Amino acid sequence: MSYDKTNRGAVWKNQKRASEKHPHFTGNCDIDGTEYFVNVWKNDVSENPKKPLLSFSFKKKEEQARPAAPAQSLDVDLEDIPF
Repeated sequence: MSYDKTNRGAVWKNQKRASEKHPHFTGNCDIDGTEYFVNVWKNDVSENPKKPLLSFSFKKKEEQARPAAPAQSLDVDLEDIPF
């Protein structure tokens, strides 16, 4: 029996947080069978009580993958190779 992770997710403390713009927590989730990266920022509600305590952003995991560079054709004559 496998564990169904649909419509579930988790975040962990961001160990690589280098500036205030970086998220406090990062993780992933599955929403209706699509996997997402999750970033979470924690707000100081004592400064502004109308601000939400946590702010989230979601990005599809497939959007992060970079397209491979197109293969270059090598127009080399085998006679020109020196071995």
